[in-house]
Amino acid sequence: MDEMTVGLIADILGILGAIAAAGAWIQTWRLKRRQENEEARLNEKIKIVLQNGAKTIELPVPIRRGDLTRAELLGRIGMIRPSKRFQLESLNTQQFFDDLDAVTSGSGEETLKISLTDKDYNQFIE
Repeated sequence: MDEMTVGLIADILGILGAIAAAGAWIQTWRLKRRQENEEARLNEKIKIVLQNGAKTIELPVPIRRGDLTRAELLGRIGMIRPSKRFQLESLNTQQFFDDLDAVTSGSGEETLKISLTDKDYNQFIE
């Protein structure tokens, strides 16, 4: 091979390397933006409202979307009346799990409304 051919091959490899590096940088930038957006979504605050018809009890402190699990929700509800045990029938229904899943996988400001029977609601006001 002559010197000119080697130089041409080196130039082509340099250009291909630069294109690959630019592609990798763009992909890294996209992933970083996607991660920042997901972190922002998980940091959004979700209001929790216990509802019995027109009567409502709103939990005093919203929960971060990333922390919103059934267990965390039970703990927060338990803080309404710390010395009392409670049992909510609606927390074992498919509708509750569907609502919880919709809120945790959604985005934006949201409120999770938990429907209560009269018996369930009265546990928190007696």
